[in-house]
Amino acid sequence: RETYSGVTIKLQCSHHAVVNAFSHIEGDDVLARWSDGLLYLGNVKRVNGVKQCCLVRFEDNSEFWVLRKDIHSFSVGVEEVCCVCDAPPLKEPLINCLKCRHGYHPECHTPSIEPEADSNSWICRQCVFAVATKRGGAIKRGRFARLMQIMKLRLPYQLSSLDWDPQHLTNQQQCYCYCAGPGEWNLKMLQCGSCGQWFHEACTQCLTKVLLSITLYCSFALPLSNHNREVIQLAVLGLMLLVFTANSSAVVILPLWCPM
Repeated sequence: RETYSGVTIKLQCSHHAVVNAFSHIEGDDVLARWSDGLLYLGNVKRVNGVKQCCLVRFEDNSEFWVLRKDIHSFSVGVEEVCCVCDAPPLKEPLINCLKCRHGYHPECHTPSIEPEADSNSWICRQCVFAVATKRGGAIKRGRFARLMQIMKLRLPYQLSSLDWDPQHLTNQQQCYCYCAGPGEWNLKMLQCGSCGQWFHEACTQCLTKVLLSITLYCSFALPLSNHNREVIQLAVLGLMLLVFTANSSAVVILPLWCPM
C-alpha cells in the first residue's frame, strides 16, 4: 500500500507508477490534485483532448473537470521514455524514482537530478509532495520533510509566464504553489510577500497551527542564517482591526519566502 496526501491505495504491482502522461481513457482510476493541494482518488468519466482535461468522479460521487497537469494516473512497468518530455534516454540512462519507478532525464526534473543520484534511492518531486502534503501543513520531520525542502528551492514553472487578474488573486493557468496545482486564494492559501504567488496550507512547512477562516496580516524577514526556510511572523492586530477581520470573508494573506 502507498499513501498519497492521506489517500491509501493498494498497488497491484511493485512497479505501479503514478505518472503525468495524458493517456487517460474513460474508466481509468486516477489521483487528482484539488485546490487544497492534496491528491484525491477518482475515476475518469470523460476525456476532452482539445481542452486537455478529464471529467473525474470522486469517491463522494461528485464530478469535476480536472486539467491534465493535475491528474496522476497508474501504469504498470518502468517506462522507457522520460515522463516529462516523452523522449527516450540520451547519452545517460533515465533516472527512475524509487517509489513510482517513473523515469526522468536529469535536466527535465525540477530541480535537476544530481549526477550521483541512484535509482535505488532517488525520489521524484511528485512522490515527495504526494507523501509530504497534508491538511494543516506539510510534514516537518523525517526524510520526506527534508526532501520537500530541497524541492522547494525551485518552482516547476516560470512565475513570469502566469497571467494574473488585476488584484493578483487568480491566474489563467490555474498554477499555484510549489506543487503547480490549482488553488483558490480565499481557501486556506498563503500569499508570498515578495512575488505575490499563492501557496497551499498543505504544502507549507512553517505553520505551527491550522489556518483559520480569518484574515491575518504578518511581517516577513529572511535572515541569511535561516537557510532559505519559510518564515511567518504574526503582526499584532488592533481591536478595531480584529473586529473587522472577524467579519470578513475567509481570506488568509501571510507573506512567506518562495524561490524566485
